[in-house]
Amino acid sequence: MEKKELERLEKHIADVIRQSGVKPLRESLNKTIFLLSFCGLKSMQKVFDEAFDEITEARKYRSWQRITDCLNENTPC
Repeated sequence: MEKKELERLEKHIADVIRQSGVKPLRESLNKTIFLLSFCGLKSMQKVFDEAFDEITEARKYRSWQRITDCLNENTPC
């Protein structure tokens, strides 16, 4: 597929996901990404304790691998 076709397909998939009431993964992990990137909490465990509800909600629709990949791509940690 060409790059434009892929971008169009990704946008269409994101739109369908939003319409179904499920937030895109990046959006559903905003608090976790923020805490990992900027908050400076003393430990990773504290971050995950603070963001437990958000991570649990994301886990209903995504695999642990997708969640981990998203956090790795969007945080310096």
